[in-house]
Amino acid sequence: MKYINESKSCGVLKKMDVHPVLANALQRALRAEFGHQAATSMKQNVACVRYLVVCLQALNIHHTVPLPATVMWDINKWMQGSGFKNSTNQSRQNVILILLRWCHRNLPSVIDRRATFDVPSFLREKRLPSKALAEDTVKKILAACYSEIEEIENRLLRSKKLLLEDANSVDKEFKRLVEDLLIVGDGRIPSQQGLRGYGLGLYRRVEKYGGLREIRSRLYLLHEDVLPFYLAIVVQTAGNPIAIMEAEMNCIEPHPLRTDLEFLNWNKRRSRAEQRVDFPVDKKWSAPNLVRRLLVLNSPLREFASSKDLGRLFLAHGANAQAPNVPSVQTLHNSLAKFSRKYAIDNFDFRDFRRSSAKAHRVAGGTVEVARHRLNHRNASTTSKYYSGPEDVSQFNDEAIVRYQGMLITLSSQSNDFGKTNPELVAADLDISRPAETVFGFQCADPFAGIEGRSPKGTQCMHFSQCSTCRGAIIPVDDPFVIAKVLSSQIALKQAKLRAERSGWDLRFKKLYAPTLDVIEKEILPFVHADVLRIARDHINESLIPVLE
Repeated sequence: MKYINESKSCGVLKKMDVHPVLANALQRALRAEFGHQAATSMKQNVACVRYLVVCLQALNIHHTVPLPATVMWDINKWMQGSGFKNSTNQSRQNVILILLRWCHRNLPSVIDRRATFDVPSFLREKRLPSKALAEDTVKKILAACYSEIEEIENRLLRSKKLLLEDANSVDKEFKRLVEDLLIVGDGRIPSQQGLRGYGLGLYRRVEKYGGLREIRSRLYLLHEDVLPFYLAIVVQTAGNPIAIMEAEMNCIEPHPLRTDLEFLNWNKRRSRAEQRVDFPVDKKWSAPNLVRRLLVLNSPLREFASSKDLGRLFLAHGANAQAPNVPSVQTLHNSLAKFSRKYAIDNFDFRDFRRSSAKAHRVAGGTVEVARHRLNHRNASTTSKYYSGPEDVSQFNDEAIVRYQGMLITLSSQSNDFGKTNPELVAADLDISRPAETVFGFQCADPFAGIEGRSPKGTQCMHFSQCSTCRGAIIPVDDPFVIAKVLSSQIALKQAKLRAERSGWDLRFKKLYAPTLDVIEKEILPFVHADVLRIARDHINESLIPVLE
């Protein structure tokens, strides 16, 4: 894993209008708290530090040392009127809190010792789930990609022929201009600054053909040209977009047994595993053949690339950068927005194709294993999340109604003694012999049946936070030992709710645990007899419930 150069990232603070003591403190805090992170994460945190400096400047305390005791509250209030989404504000506030708390602990002279950091959280907007695109939409996207690729190839081929062959009278001037620019740029098109000192004549000739950027676009593969190749490969492989973007140029591998197939390989750093998908060899637009066509186009750029980008598949020339590199995530998204408008396709994201592929392979193959293999997942339970949205399992799990859907069973009439149920009668009624225990005191009819609609049948259910809304849940309300565990769960959930409100993860609590607490308090305990509650309270054991976070 590659890590960012910390000294380079923190050097940005020295160029900003902020007290040098604050700049040094934030630099140390950044290294201490985030120095171990990968480059992509570290860049986001550096951006948050720059945003913090902007906040301090807006509050007119960027040259105040120590910072006032109300600094975090002042920042929170300013962010509320910043116009950014709550999710963006909360992400930034999380990083700012970590940095300022570190400074408060380790550098007493930087922040007033009376400072408090228990500021309110920003209620994040509900995240829109990735959508499964219709088959016709995917075909339209691929057709547009292939059309764009052919246009790019034709554009670059024309310029290549122009430079290699005798040009006609119309193109001779452009050919001579390119030759002169290559001499000035030592083998490549120079920057605007590199033209200085070569006279107005060269400037005028460059402007006649639209400027340096237009000339580059006729000779080199540019960042925006990468999109159709990248998008088509993402669609065909159903790979993780970030992992595909980091693919290497030597990603094609022959099949060890079949000559009609070949593999496209890439690494997914988060799972630390190689991903691969097989494709037919003879298909013109297969992903491996797209890779070959892309390598032909960007091969002239590799001699100018830095060592870290030299072997990358999606190498291209930037608009201004002299060294070719891989387009940034933002550049690809900007290109995608233009692509969507050009071909009148509703807004979509690179990650949508993973869900689309999962659903398509699940339907075509009739089993989750087919989709799991295509998505390179280790466990089928991971794959099921991609096609098991609320619309797919509505008959099992209607998340729009937070209420108890399990079996609330009173077994008093089937008990031999108070608090002791008859297992044979329970098994006869529910077709189970030994209900499984769950975290929050619910019993489960069959944890391997896939009843809750997300876990594949035959694999153990891991969705313990959804037991309260699962139709396989069982609560014998006259068993004081079961109710004791339910009461223990109630205490643990209430404590977690308080921690969530204080620590800023209350939205996560509402999503994960609040439905269970609601069911316990509103739909279970009201049905428990007072005598059973009295006995159960003597058997409460809070240590049975793990720390919820």
